[in-house]
Amino acid sequence: MRRTLTAFFEDYGTAAETVRRLEGAGISYRDISLVANAARPHEIVPQGTTEDGTTGAAGGAAAGGAIGGGLGLLAGLGVIAVPGLGPVVAAGWLA
Repeated sequence: MRRTLTAFFEDYGTAAETVRRLEGAGISYRDISLVANAARPHEIVPQGTTEDGTTGAAGGAAAGGAIGGGLGLLAGLGVIAVPGLGPVVAAGWLA
């Protein structure tokens, strides 16, 4: 059974210390979320971890761009191959 606990802290230092204590108690950093207002970005990534969101985001953006570009190319070639419609679509930007 999963449980969700929520807490509010007056300052970031107290919240970060609580996260360290939770990790020390055996709770994985993957199961802990910390939302902060005006915190410095380097403080948000848990210490001792090698993961951060930018690595996954960059890979996802590259894969999405490649897949989207390839599908767009195929769709465009498919429309151009339609007799009668293809030349109109291909020359549309000239009009």
